[in-house]
Amino acid sequence: SVYGVTLIGARGQIQARLMEKLFVEAGVIPTPDLESKVYWASMYLAKLTIVSLGKVFSRAREIMDWLGQCANIASRHNQAMSW
Repeated sequence: SVYGVTLIGARGQIQARLMEKLFVEAGVIPTPDLESKVYWASMYLAKLTIVSLGKVFSRAREIMDWLGQCANIASRHNQAMSW
């Protein structure tokens, strides 16, 4: 995935933030049931995040390729390019 983020790594980061917000900041004592729900919610959100990042960055890659093609055309016509 983008930047080498794995599903497990994304889930861990999301789970940590959810635990902070839901338990630490809110002062709620986590039960095993609540921790399980946070785990599965963070897995769901991680999957959505990974898919979304792939879509966003694939479009950015397409734009970079197009700009490279433009630079090649300009250079073949002895035109300078600057970004």
